[in-house]
Amino acid sequence: MLSTSQTKTARLTNLRWHRALGWWTAAAILIWGLSAITHPLMAWFGPKAVSFFPPSMQINSQLVDTIPRVLRENAVNQAHVAKVIASENGPLLQITEAAGKPRRYFDLKTQHELTDYDQQQARWLASYYTGRPQSEIDAVTMQTEFNHQYPWVNRLLPVYRIEFAGSEQLTAYIHTETNALASLSNQTKRVLQGLFQALHSWDWLSASTDSTKAGVEWIRVILIALFMCCLATMAITGLSLLALLKQRRMPQATRYWHRILGYALWLPILGWSASGFYHLLQSAYIAPGDERVIGIQLPPVMDLRSLELANASSDPSTTLEQFALSNTPLNAVNVIAADNQIYYRLSKAVTDKTVPSRQQVYQGRPKESGAIYLDSATGNKATLTDQQMAQFMAVGLTGLNTEDIVQVLQIKRFGPGYDFRNKRLPVWQVDFANDEQHRIFVDPASGVLVDQNRAIDRYESWSFSLLHKWNHLTPLMGRFKRDILIVATLLVIGIFTVFGVMQLRRRSRPVNRQPSPQTVNQWNPQTDQGE
Repeated sequence: MLSTSQTKTARLTNLRWHRALGWWTAAAILIWGLSAITHPLMAWFGPKAVSFFPPSMQINSQLVDTIPRVLRENAVNQAHVAKVIASENGPLLQITEAAGKPRRYFDLKTQHELTDYDQQQARWLASYYTGRPQSEIDAVTMQTEFNHQYPWVNRLLPVYRIEFAGSEQLTAYIHTETNALASLSNQTKRVLQGLFQALHSWDWLSASTDSTKAGVEWIRVILIALFMCCLATMAITGLSLLALLKQRRMPQATRYWHRILGYALWLPILGWSASGFYHLLQSAYIAPGDERVIGIQLPPVMDLRSLELANASSDPSTTLEQFALSNTPLNAVNVIAADNQIYYRLSKAVTDKTVPSRQQVYQGRPKESGAIYLDSATGNKATLTDQQMAQFMAVGLTGLNTEDIVQVLQIKRFGPGYDFRNKRLPVWQVDFANDEQHRIFVDPASGVLVDQNRAIDRYESWSFSLLHKWNHLTPLMGRFKRDILIVATLLVIGIFTVFGVMQLRRRSRPVNRQPSPQTVNQWNPQTDQGE
């Protein structure tokens, strides 16, 4: 236990720091606290999609044997991704030949290529997700890089930026490889997003591809770090004063409420500042250290000539009928390469057609109920499974060792470990017991490496999810009520800050009058060590 002199020294030390950082902390709270409110406001007042999941389709399994003929007729010899997707004109064969370039499309019935169809696919998807007719589309632009209006948190590239007519300035970002709506924005959301980027993340100081702005990232990091340290120090010293100062009656209402609110608000302030500081350093200096942990990665190029030659003298449809697959509804067919062999992967359609709630949208819903692999050389059902394919892809796309694999799991819902921004479900999670404990997420349907992280990334993600975004409350109250609680807390912190500023202003003014005898008996400014 501290002695009386030690207690007094500790009280004075905490009080000096608490007052010295008062103005800086007030500025930090007003800047970051009020700007943080714009984040839930974007979700509440931003545009809403009329469809939440990609368009579905049912494929006649006998169409599988037309794929090699289409490739042969159009001299398509190689591709990163080859699959059958839903379109305005029915099932089409989609070919991804290179990252960042428009995809090619082929009609499975006529076996002809649809020239420059990737943009038309994006227009159709934009209409499908927004409910707006294609005739209202003003402009279509292919975007291969992230920017302030379409930041890196959206994950998917390349996308098409689809701008609709009207004062709302509705804009949809479409990722045609997954038939996904990557982002939806309008003028209201762009204003709120701009305020968030300018005042909360200070993106205007971030380094960019513009050489005139290169090198200022360190300024952003230092300034934000100093403000976060001020907030954390203020919370710690405030908590110390609550413990060290004696309870007594306070003549000023502002001092009274400042103390009362301090009991409830020190933990949120400390949690937000500490996790924000951790997130700042991680994103600025630690995450980019290994390029393998960033972004989506296409599978290696497949040699499709072997698919053509192997099926030249065989009839897969006969084998499909043998396995009674012709009566099984399919919603996708992918061409997959593994161990120098090509397979067809048939995706079974989901039978659940219920309309999801807002909460279920963020949880996600698998786009298939299972998969069947066929040997492209014979058309026979292969013993290959998604779990085996996931292990093969995780090793082949990262260069990690098969011997280090300790766990392979199927992910059917979005959550803290696999965010809904990835847009793909189901995927497979492959964990490695190497030095950095890599965790790889792969989509066996298209052979794409969707996401990956290391133990150090997961620690920061857990901190940010728990302390900054309060995601642990989502299962208890849902996203909307959680956001309401966060906004309410931020507003109360703003009021708490105003009370503190009023005390700072009062103490900075010269005293021109003598207190009354009654006031002297209650409060002596010469001996007061209060807040």
